Amino acid sequence: TPSGAPSNSRYTSGISAIFGTGRGRAAYADSTARYRKLLNAQPDGSVVIVATGFFAALNALLGSTAHYNGDGLATGASIVSAKVARLVIVAGCYPSDANCSPGNSPEFNLANGPAADAANVVANWPGEIVAVGVELGGVPLPNVLAGPADAAPSTSSPVQQSFHYWGATPRPAWGMLGVLFAVRDVDSGIEIAGLRGSLTVNSSTGANIWSNTFGNRSW
Repeated sequence: TPSGAPSNSRYTSGISAIFGTGRGRAAYADSTARYRKLLNAQPDGSVVIVATGFFAALNALLGSTAHYNGDGLATGASIVSAKVARLVIVAGCYPSDANCSPGNSPEFNLANGPAADAANVVANWPGEIVAVGVELGGVPLPNVLAGPADAAPSTSSPVQQSFHYWGATPRPAWGMLGVLFAVRDVDSGIEIAGLRGSLTVNSSTGANIWSNTFGNRSW
């Protein structure tokens, strides 16, 4: 986990305690080192990344220097530029946070990660970004919901246990829609409403706005 990243997830510690290997976080490489190694091993222009939460890890990757921790690789921005075809972010409401439901603006993932991380990624990511707005998954309307009817705890399914930790099902399927679009593009049934414009995120508040000024940010 990058420095400054929120660590109070209601899911991760509980899921790790039930389904994990028993090894602590220190046994694993940090997210920046892992991203750099995995991306560098892929063919150029072949990777689609889906971000369904905060932006700390992506921001750390983007800002990583050449030879990070002695890995002998280029800067994070250069690796991203060479290897990543598209970044799909499940964050924001579109065309602006004014489209979020009352009490949900600015959108949670942009505002709390912290906002400066999201703002920097959106501004400086060298390739295409497609945003899947949370309004598609249930804000302000319950458009697409997911989850078992029974939110009972489970020791055999980490997915059901995660829904149990959430405390109520079904819930809006924001992240799942992002993954669906990343895999199937417009064949997913999710249409591009704003194509090749510009997107900005306020680095203090996380408020977002898209404009049709030509760029490589779509929603």
